[in-house]
Amino acid sequence: MSGNNNPEWVSLTHEEPVDPQRRIIDPHHHFWGADDCHDLGHAYPHEQLLEEMGGHNVVGSIYIECDAAWYADGPEQLRPVGETASVAAQAKRTENSRAPIMGIVGYADLKLGDRVQDVLDAHAVVGNGLFKGTRLASVKTADVVGLTFDQIVARIRSRPVFTDPAFRDGIKCLGRNGYSMDAFIISYQLPLLAELARDLPDMIFIANHIGAPMFNAASATDGDRQAVMANWREAVRTMSPCPNIFVKVGGLGMEAMFGLNWSKQPKPPTSDDLLALWGDDLRFLIDTIGPSRCMFESNFPVDRHAAGYTVLWNAFQKLAASYSEAEQEDLFSGTAKRAYRIS
Repeated sequence: MSGNNNPEWVSLTHEEPVDPQRRIIDPHHHFWGADDCHDLGHAYPHEQLLEEMGGHNVVGSIYIECDAAWYADGPEQLRPVGETASVAAQAKRTENSRAPIMGIVGYADLKLGDRVQDVLDAHAVVGNGLFKGTRLASVKTADVVGLTFDQIVARIRSRPVFTDPAFRDGIKCLGRNGYSMDAFIISYQLPLLAELARDLPDMIFIANHIGAPMFNAASATDGDRQAVMANWREAVRTMSPCPNIFVKVGGLGMEAMFGLNWSKQPKPPTSDDLLALWGDDLRFLIDTIGPSRCMFESNFPVDRHAAGYTVLWNAFQKLAASYSEAEQEDLFSGTAKRAYRIS
């Protein structure tokens, strides 16, 4: 039985929480309905995420946009507001749960420039105080499947969003409203994010999924991985001097993005297996950026391609064991609270 987000396959590797008392704010997960374009084949609401959290002490979470539940009609620029409305309704329905939704990151076309204000206002109205900002996703799965890293970079270069004056005006509008910008970009673009952060020092930027060092899952070799990770390390270093850039440590189950084939194995990896592949790179990231600007993320249910929720957080807890108590507090909850302005 292969994985491909199969819960029966995920359950073949079972672990108890390493530290069931550690307070966790999960700063990155998604929901969607059965009709949205995702590979689960069924709806994934907040209630299902709560079921998968197991024995870890998850005290809150942040929803990140994934092109779900957009309005089907009305002005095109306002259609993404439907996603925030949908998640806010789920947050209300589950507000007394063990892990309430503490924030919502939606989508707005920042190339609207100053005109994006109307979109932000609409998100705020339906968000019931939970709307925290927007996400730029300059790369989708369709951008990487079957391509080499060089081909991916060439495709991204053909979309020079970071140098678009209207886009920069849109980001400035975000900042004036006290919102942050999540960025799902590939490692090639991290220096561009650092440049933007230096130009806008009062704006908060949050790099998703360790900065996405990507290569083709179908044909990646050890040599490919070493070359891509070397490129990624250089890119990570460019973000280190920018105190307004935070980084999410996770996304390890994104097979098409990271050139892995976890779900083709007879059993899911253990937390030790995850660390054997990713441990050195994640420690480099945390040590370069600093625990006060790094936060562990589940990226669920997407990362269920690789492992169950408990296994994933066990890997993070084992990785964090060498850090001080204050640093672990940042990695598991403190950084997320600061980045998303959670009281």
